[in-house]
Amino acid sequence: MNFLKDEFNRGMAPIYIALATVVEVALGLWLWAPLFPFLGALAVYPVFFHYTRTGRLKTAFLATAGWAALHFILVAGAAAMNIGDIGQGAVEGYIATDSAGSTPQAGPGGDMEKLGRISAARAGDLVAVIALSAISGGALALAAGTAGLNQLAIKAGLAIGQGHGLDAAILSFPPWMFFRASGLLMALMGVSWLFIMRLEKRPMEFGRGLGWVALGAFFLAFDTYLMWNLQEPWARFLAEAMNGPIK
Repeated sequence: MNFLKDEFNRGMAPIYIALATVVEVALGLWLWAPLFPFLGALAVYPVFFHYTRTGRLKTAFLATAGWAALHFILVAGAAAMNIGDIGQGAVEGYIATDSAGSTPQAGPGGDMEKLGRISAARAGDLVAVIALSAISGGALALAAGTAGLNQLAIKAGLAIGQGHGLDAAILSFPPWMFFRASGLLMALMGVSWLFIMRLEKRPMEFGRGLGWVALGAFFLAFDTYLMWNLQEPWARFLAEAMNGPIK
């Protein structure tokens, strides 16, 4: 671990992330599907832990986001080319719609009911991330986030692999997901920062840790707003792209 710490301090973290992500995705393609999210978390956690432990939370955020982007691209590419188990067993459990965003029943109050479901789901996500981070220093929360990332990546990759084109792949990643992923990562970082400080018996900086959690909650609120207003038209656009002429 000291070797990795020294290498990260020398600026080698991006190279480590690139290599570790390629390895974890390659392994994940042929291993039992439920292990895939844990491999992703294992790949990025050393960098996440290093920068969080040293108080460089913005760098930890950017490094983890960079890993997520590369992981997404590799998994989507594997799904598009039907490599390994991505097109087979790994898809099961990953391809699913957001239950909080299902179309509400028509009638008075339908929109508010939909808003209530979305808000409750985001609150549940936030509580789950806080709880998982509090007991694992962010490791289990990163694994849960990797599962969600795989879901989106496989959906985008299959859109291309099944001949629906790049438009369908892009539309399969709705804009509110950026705010959701960012908000959950911010909350994860804030709680993990406090976890590490307590673990090492350092003075607790509650203000800084809770500040990241509060910022994450704000991003989740904006995610809720966008999803409430845009999900139905976005779903229509995606359906048109998926059901249009095969290219």
